[in-house]
Formats: sequence, C-alpha cells, structure tokens
Amino acid sequence: MTDTQRIVFSSLLAFLWLLFTLWCLRKRLYQAAPTLRDGGQDIVAYASQGGRSLVLAEHLINLLQTDHQPQLLCLNDLNDKILSNARRLFLIVSTYGEGEPPDNGALFHKRYMRTAKKVKLHGCEFAVLALGDRSYTHFCVFGQALQQSLLQWGAEPMSELTKLEPFQTHNHDQVLRNWLQDQPKVSLAYDVEPFRTQIATDNFSYLQLSEQTCINPGSPGAPLFQISASYIGPVPNWLPGDTLEIQPCNSEERIRQWLQAQQLDGKQWLSIDGVGHTLSVWLSDRQLLAPENSSDVITAAQWLDDLSKLPSREYSIASLHEEACIRLLVRQEQDQQTGLGLGSGWLTAHAAQGTFLRGRIRSNPGFHPPPTMSPLILIGAGSGLAGLRGHIAHRAAAGQSGLCWLCYGERSPQYDQIWLEELTYCLSSKVLSELSLSYSRDADNPRYVQDLLEENSEMLRQWVDDQAYIYVCGKLSGMGNAVDMIMQKVLGQEKVQLLKESGRYCRELY
Repeated sequence: MTDTQRIVFSSLLAFLWLLFTLWCLRKRLYQAAPTLRDGGQDIVAYASQGGRSLVLAEHLINLLQTDHQPQLLCLNDLNDKILSNARRLFLIVSTYGEGEPPDNGALFHKRYMRTAKKVKLHGCEFAVLALGDRSYTHFCVFGQALQQSLLQWGAEPMSELTKLEPFQTHNHDQVLRNWLQDQPKVSLAYDVEPFRTQIATDNFSYLQLSEQTCINPGSPGAPLFQISASYIGPVPNWLPGDTLEIQPCNSEERIRQWLQAQQLDGKQWLSIDGVGHTLSVWLSDRQLLAPENSSDVITAAQWLDDLSKLPSREYSIASLHEEACIRLLVRQEQDQQTGLGLGSGWLTAHAAQGTFLRGRIRSNPGFHPPPTMSPLILIGAGSGLAGLRGHIAHRAAAGQSGLCWLCYGERSPQYDQIWLEELTYCLSSKVLSELSLSYSRDADNPRYVQDLLEENSEMLRQWVDDQAYIYVCGKLSGMGNAVDMIMQKVLGQEKVQLLKESGRYCRELY
C-alpha cells in the first residue's frame, strides 16, 4: 500500500468513527439543545369565562412584532397539528371558581391535561399569564397546571409563570410589557409611558348616581338594591351581557377613623403629579395602610403615591345602551371585618345620590346575545337577574315575541318579587313565552331554581333540541353549580359539554 493510499484509508476510518460517535450521542445532544421551530407559528391562546383574558390576548396580537401574523385561538381550538407546528405559545388563561378551567378551555384540559396523552413540544417556547381571584382557595391553579403540563411536554419557558388578579390588569399595554419585558426574542410595538403616570388614560368615565332603592325590604335575605346612574358626557356603547367596572371608595367615616388613628390632618393639602387635593380626598379610593413616615407634606406625598388603589368591582348591566342610563342590581354584602362589602357598600350606602362614580364598560363576549334570534333559556337567581334582563330587553327592542324562557329564583314570594311587574308584562306581550319562578323560603312550596329545571325536564330537552341557547347568571357556589348538575342529569354530560364547546351554554357566574 502506498503512502497516499494509507493517508486516504486513515482519513476514511477517522471520518467513519466521527459519524459513529455522533450517532451514539444524537439523543443526548438533542435533549441538551433543542432546536427552535424557526418555521413554526406564533400562537396567542386564551381561556376566559368573563372575557378579560380574551381582551388581553387581542391586545397582545396587536403588540407582537413577528415575521408572520400570530394566530389568535381559544385554548379549546388547540389541537395536535397546531401544537406540533407552534414556534411560540403565549397563553393567557383564567381560573374559574375553585380551580376549574373556563368553558373555552375545558376541552383542552380534558383532551391533554387530564389524560396520559403524549404531547411533544421540544423546540417550542411558551409563556403563561394566569388570572385569578385571591378570594378563592386555589388562586390561579389552572394557570399553574398549564405551566406544569407544558414543561412536562418539553416546551421551553420564556418566563416564570405570572399571576395577576383582575384589578391588576386595567392597563393592558403595561401588563403585557411587564409579562414579556425580559424576553430578548419578543419584540413589542411602540413605547408607552410608565403605568403610574397614566392616571388620565385608565378609561374610567364619570357617572352620576341617580337611584339606590332597596327593592326587597323585609326579605329574609340580604337587601337587594336597584342602582341607576347616568354618564357625564359621551355615553359609551355596550351590549347585553357586558359589565360595569366600578372604582369603589372608602366611606367618609372609615377615612375619618383612619386619619384619627394615624394622627393625620385630613384637610392637609397635597399635590401629586401636578394635581392637588386634601389628604381625605386622596385617601378616598386607596387601601388604608399605615404610613411609615408622614411627618411633613413631602413625605406624606411620597407614601400616598405608593398606596395601592382599592380593587375595582364588576356588576352585570341590566339596561340597554338605548335606555341611556346604567341600571344595576346589587346585593348588599357584609364584610366581617369592615362592615359592608367594598363595592356594594359604596353603591348602596356610602355614596349619596348625586355622587359622581368612576366606572368603565367591560365587554363580555362570552355572554353576548346569540348571532341569530334563536330560542333562549335564561336562568338566574338573586342579583343574577340583572345579566338576564338585558337579554330580555334586547328581544323586546328587536320586536321579538316568544321563544324566551326565564327561570328565576329568590327567597320570599312576599318580599322578593324582583321586577315582577316588568316580567309579567313581558310575558303578556309575548316577549317571554315562559316565566318560571321559585322561592326557597316559600312556606307552602320551597324550591330552588334548579328544581324548576328538573320539574320541566321534558321542556328543557325539547328547547335544547330546537337549538336553544342557555344563559346562566348569578353565584357560582350554590345556584351555578346546582344548575350545571341538573343540566348534566337531564341532558347528559356529553350533551352539556357539546353545548359549552359550541357556545350555546353561556355562564356569567361570580
């Protein structure tokens, strides 16, 4: 063998050995450094019961700067094909009640998270923004479970799980920037001013309180108030199912007691960001925490500027935009520590008629009227009638008659005949074709609203077969859960699931 042949032969052996070594290490190298799916799709997915996550997701679509337009989907719409092609997943999800997924995320939860189905997301990056309510035991638990599932499937996190309460999401732009600000691969459009200086752009408008009437005096239940307020200036548009978000305030007595305990003068004048008010006025919508140091005006302004705003409260709107005023139905809640509830106390007791309220409309697409004038089954209890009354008024304004069944429950037939005169008129004028009422404290025939559905199970099945839409409004615990159980008993679990997935079973529960 010549020298040249020996060199060629040695080089060939070395090359073959290198190939063999790489083949042996292929799996380890793949796991250590997964290749991102550069040709894949950016997906923005949401799971939202009341619409807040959807609003944030829509805003993120406008902010993201990518080579290809990101795709906006609800979580239920994610399937094997979409997931296998996803380059980046931006997931904005709410937790519903005590740890449940929202209805438009329940199918994804069942299909992927509750089964041993293998999902391969190696090379896919993700970020999860979780919304939840700390008053529930399991805060943001659905978002946490989604984060863990994605990690198990091999996806690479772009950031830590972010958890927020609804009142922390008012400034959509800043919320999304804070969530993704440390991601060099994520490019967002245009800059905004810091959140603290955007007091004038928080989208709150002024309304003047014109009515706060208790409409069930003597009831064995908590007082129920009809609240009316009119906009000062332009009236924004809203649809049946939308809610009014109110910025509550502390009562004058609560502020006085706090100032006295802190040995502060409520008449002290403070100027913050060029706006001047007395200390009492500045404290009206802030959480009253003890200041660390308030010895002079400058120091007081500094700690006051850092005090958090009181969390907002949301209420279903009972009136139509054409009625030119906001109409609410508010149950006066009791707080064991401070007396009346924060929002209900402000609207029903602390704010005098004529007071200017700060509020804004929040769209709730999942509870808007159906796309066509389909049959409607409206189910509610207590203050939940507000969210249903808008749909009834919408039918009346459109000149529709019949094919609308209201099932409503309250406590006493003697004291809790809420808006009965109006509902009776709707029945006689054929806007309502069926009106079923139940009273849980009726001495002769105590029943709950879910009992009405079970008693009329045959009619319920027939209406659903005739393509009726079902809208449920009221408290999740008690009525909301009980109604869902009856639905599954009468219609079957599979049918109820199909109704939710198709958007024909809509729930606004709190």
